[in-house]
Amino acid sequence: MNTQTINELFELFSGVDDATEYAYIVESAINDVTQMLISSSESTDDRLNYVCGSLANLKYQQFMASRDRLNYTYAGTVSQKHDGKDQLADAYSMFYSYLATVKDIIKDDNFYFQSV
Repeated sequence: MNTQTINELFELFSGVDDATEYAYIVESAINDVTQMLISSSESTDDRLNYVCGSLANLKYQQFMASRDRLNYTYAGTVSQKHDGKDQLADAYSMFYSYLATVKDIIKDDNFYFQSV
């Protein structure tokens, strides 16, 4: 995985200007994806950059959606901020789409034996 590429993809997906401000989110996404891998030798696959970038975007959108949606104006009144529900749903969709592209190199946590 290439951190520079992941930062660029995170900026593209999230719309932030500088990914260094959110480096902790990107690092968290890289750690999460690394733990999903079947073996560490697969970490050089370019598809993982997109998975990490989209996961970082998902985490960012979750943080943004959890913020207070009200803005106080100069006159003391309150205006409604943009609702982040649609962006969060899009971030989930994007992440799961990219995750599906690497299903051959990640662990399948849904597998279980039906009987022994």
